[in-house]
Amino acid sequence: MILFIGTCLVAAEHQTPLHFFYGDFYIIASLVIDLGGVALIVGLSMFLYRRVARSDGRILRAWWVVALWHDLLQADTCTTCGRCNEVCPAMSAGKPLQPREVVLGIRAAMDGGANSPPLSATIDDDVVWSCTTCGACNEACPVGIDVFGKIVEMRRGRVELGNLPAIAQRLLELSAAEFNPFDRPHNDRLLWSTGLDLPIAREGETIPLLYWVGCAGSFDPDGQSVARHMIRILMHLGIDFRVLGERCTGDPARRMGEEGLFRELAAENIAQFGEHSVERILTHCPHCFNTFANEYPELGGHYQVEQHGMLRRPLMEGLYHWELGVARSCLASVGLPVR
Repeated sequence: MILFIGTCLVAAEHQTPLHFFYGDFYIIASLVIDLGGVALIVGLSMFLYRRVARSDGRILRAWWVVALWHDLLQADTCTTCGRCNEVCPAMSAGKPLQPREVVLGIRAAMDGGANSPPLSATIDDDVVWSCTTCGACNEACPVGIDVFGKIVEMRRGRVELGNLPAIAQRLLELSAAEFNPFDRPHNDRLLWSTGLDLPIAREGETIPLLYWVGCAGSFDPDGQSVARHMIRILMHLGIDFRVLGERCTGDPARRMGEEGLFRELAAENIAQFGEHSVERILTHCPHCFNTFANEYPELGGHYQVEQHGMLRRPLMEGLYHWELGVARSCLASVGLPVR
């Protein structure tokens, strides 16, 4: 109504025909806009009253599971086509998770009224913890339902209650204490590089290219093999790069539902990158790549992130053209036709 009243005052101040015409136009336009705003506020108020205030903690009877409006809308828009079930690796492996039933469970809790059971009773803990967080269900959904996000949100509620499997609890404890989920001491993080002349960044040194090894590259035997070969390739090509004394990106913690731990680890990494003026990151870990490229920006960490395959491709193309040139020279030297 402020817009409407202000427009009336402006029209009253200017009595010329031109100003009066524009004043009438703006009065009508502002009234229409204000009425639309009032209708929106009334509609949202009715929605919140029906979904939250009229029941005892409607969706899960706890504050952390009161779904956002788009979650409720998506639950209503599910076409029950089952494409998410078809691509779910957990379901294919015989796990109790069925992504479609998760969405329908939210719909049932939403439509059941004040007497509906809590969502934790509709969707079992085993279902929530069976998810591999691959995101295949999101990609397959024809109407764009974020099933993956809803499962992670439900995990967050269970983490708040301490209702999580022992292995998940152990993973979170290790990520907080040793900065890795592999049950290895943080001081052992660079043991994989024994025998290599590893260029470790000095304190405050600017890093032109940061090679991020990751937890798997530091502790998993297969990952260590990839890291060692990547170091040899980078050094052989004379690329100026550095490595850091790393800590976990926080990806496992976020996927397990411990959002606070993820943000804590991410903030420490972003601060460390800032000390070294990091702008470009190379990693062979797809989880680290996704976290740096898609999740750190929301916390202020903006970097040029490259997966090691992206770096190798132009190098392999250059090698191919070099070999092709050598082969043509050899053919020409013996008098054979060259196309």
